[in-house]
Amino acid sequence: INIHLMCGLEENTFHTSRLSITRCNIRETYSNQPSKAKLDYATIHYNQLILEKMYYRSLLHTSSPHILNSTHMKQCVQLCKSWSKSHFLSSNSTYYCKLTNFHFTMILSHLYSIKKIVNQMSCYQLFRAVMVFLTQDKCSVIYGKSNDLIAFKYTQQDLHTLQSFRQSFTAVFLDKSQQLNIFAHLNTIAYKNIQYEAKKTLNALDSTVEDYFSSIFL
Repeated sequence: INIHLMCGLEENTFHTSRLSITRCNIRETYSNQPSKAKLDYATIHYNQLILEKMYYRSLLHTSSPHILNSTHMKQCVQLCKSWSKSHFLSSNSTYYCKLTNFHFTMILSHLYSIKKIVNQMSCYQLFRAVMVFLTQDKCSVIYGKSNDLIAFKYTQQDLHTLQSFRQSFTAVFLDKSQQLNIFAHLNTIAYKNIQYEAKKTLNALDSTVEDYFSSIFL
């Protein structure tokens, strides 16, 4: 049994305004710069990492009920985990395209919240929906929002926020607060590789000849 331990912070440890993608959290006194030098570049990845530590537990508590109340969704998360390992997309693999149970849980929860998936779907249908999500050419998503349905439509402020994050990250999947990019750790090469593997998987699922189970999960 593998036990994954993750260090976390209380949600109110820091003011979130200090951790925006425009803020620099390097202090001049800690750098080698002259004391009068102005550090005006943003520490975006550091800021996002701290926000992830602060929001991790609350995000899981928000998304987990959708998963825990559905046997098929729990099975889908396990399938996604097997898929990520077999396609070198987990943290222990060759490529640093880290996708964990946390990311798959957040994707499923998002798709459920915008009614793209329902509890009655089979594990196969849920897995396919996750693969379609990962093949987006330009991943610009806010949790619980979608332009496909009027009830979940993006506002102008939402679009402005997404554009701000797109200037700093290849893939953008924002939490409800619109402060944390859940895909902040994925660089261009990593995300392109995930897209490629997801597209290959969808082709295998559509194939009437290939034994897709072996090629996808083993």
